[in-house]
Amino acid sequence: MSPQPLLRVTGLRKYFPVRGGLFGRKVADVQAVDGISFEVAQGETLGIVGESGCGKSTTARLLIRLIQPDAGETSFGGLGLGDGLTLAELRRQVQMVFQDSYASLNPRLTAADSIAFGPRVHGMAATAASDLARELLRKVGLDPALFAGRYPHELSGGPRQRDNNARAL
Repeated sequence: MSPQPLLRVTGLRKYFPVRGGLFGRKVADVQAVDGISFEVAQGETLGIVGESGCGKSTTARLLIRLIQPDAGETSFGGLGLGDGLTLAELRRQVQMVFQDSYASLNPRLTAADSIAFGPRVHGMAATAASDLARELLRKVGLDPALFAGRYPHELSGGPRQRDNNARAL
């Protein structure tokens, strides 16, 4: 018997209505995500690839409920939303790293402040969050002395992506 997957997605679906005509009635649906199912075991990494417009970002947003799915089930650690798993707990444990790292960063926050923001929102003290941010910068290969105080526009593509990876960690 295999161990339970960390993340299980079954039949995930999201259609967006297309409105038109004089009264803005629904005239069609855009099938953004249609019946996706997968499992991710503890210690595995999932990368979603595909052509532009195939539903990668929509799938990620559905997983953490930034968008509500039309159908399908998602469980994390064997628990579904409302079955012992809260939305806040899910969002603390599941992170997304989008390809466009610049669009994912707040231009008003330094690299370290961007990384420390999440832990602070979840109740960590400012000093501890700052220390954690510096440690995470080290883990992704960025020297905190050089990169912690830089803003997104001061980072090239690689360091920006590493900043986003540190935020996800």
